[in-house]
Amino acid sequence: MSAVEVVSPQQLHSRQLHKFGGSSLADPDCFRRVAKILEQYSGATDIIVVSAAGKTTNRLIEWLSLLSQDGRLAHESLQSLRKYQQDLIENLIEGDQKQDLVDLLYNDFSEMAKAAESLPLSDAQRAWVQGFGEVWSARLLSSLLTQQNLPAVKLDSRSFLRAERGAQPEVDRASSWPLLKEQLIQHTQRRVVITGFMAQNKEGETVLLGRNGSDYSATLIGALADVSRVTFGVMSRAYTVPTHVL
Repeated sequence: MSAVEVVSPQQLHSRQLHKFGGSSLADPDCFRRVAKILEQYSGATDIIVVSAAGKTTNRLIEWLSLLSQDGRLAHESLQSLRKYQQDLIENLIEGDQKQDLVDLLYNDFSEMAKAAESLPLSDAQRAWVQGFGEVWSARLLSSLLTQQNLPAVKLDSRSFLRAERGAQPEVDRASSWPLLKEQLIQHTQRRVVITGFMAQNKEGETVLLGRNGSDYSATLIGALADVSRVTFGVMSRAYTVPTHVL
């Protein structure tokens, strides 16, 4: 497959969305299987929505809990998570891009550690921390796909999904649709890997869409982008019949 795929109007009209959960991205082999699935079954304009790799979100929640209980254990927890994420990068990415991703990862962990210096964290800060897992997955998968001659770009869902904080946040479709459309126009010849789970409120704060928020946001993004179908991938299994069709 060539590094740049020519996109026809028909392909744009038949854009699909592929959703991969945390178990599908739990280790380097899982990432490679997902990339292989996308090589076989995705088009050049397709959208991919990802969850945090493995148990990353649970580990971020654990770190947040430990902050107020035991500083030493909190530090160890954060370092263990950083090593897990760094190992994914180092096992999957080659060349200069590997160091670029590691540098970005270290910067993220530095920002979290800095935020933890002023306790207690606000609800907005805690939501911001919990969203990093999806950011890391989207960043890594888009880099892996590009490395395998499937041009891809990462897109943070907070750049277009709008919602206000609440017991069960609901995305404002009217506000979100034009923002997503603007983003997709910029990436007409690349797969777009989008973070699940997160939106943004009027104050620019992270709003989490619930523990099943990645599936909810995938379905919602598919509707906003007018895709022909939304398919939920299952770990290493072959891509078969879509489990949800819009």
